[in-house]
Amino acid sequence: YHHFCDFFNLYASQHLNSSHPDTFSTDVHILIWESYKYHSNFGETWEAFTRHPLWDLNTFKGKTVCFKNVVFPLLPRMIFGLYYNTPIVWGCEKSGLFRSFSQHILHRLKIPQHKLKDTRIRVTLLSRDTSYRNILNEGKLIAALKNNSVYNVQRVVYNKYLTFKKQLEIT
Repeated sequence: YHHFCDFFNLYASQHLNSSHPDTFSTDVHILIWESYKYHSNFGETWEAFTRHPLWDLNTFKGKTVCFKNVVFPLLPRMIFGLYYNTPIVWGCEKSGLFRSFSQHILHRLKIPQHKLKDTRIRVTLLSRDTSYRNILNEGKLIAALKNNSVYNVQRVVYNKYLTFKKQLEIT
């Protein structure tokens, strides 16, 4: 989920700015500092932060803009910030911030949490629907797992046809 650098750092920024009474309000506007329309398979995640359409630089093209109240978040790929391939620092583990971020996203996106009725270990194999990076013996792997009654196995293809919210619900 290297795209989640943006969301996680925005969430951390909200905590750093938590002195404002509307810190976690979704009645805010988010400006993507790019001149092209934002598109991502994780785009639904913005709903956890704003109820408004995303802005980009073209929203204000040719205009002078003044903001009454603005927050610039932690950058998603800043030095020593959180980004994919961030080196793991010894002793830095079990962060409450990651857990609270996860719960925040699930809550704000209204992802239902289903009670598990099956006591078996649930295994969800994330199958790729691409030409590359596939598990060559996926069928045999699934068959072997299903052959063991300890596991409740499901194969799920996560692609552009399965919304991110649905992916969260399945997982």
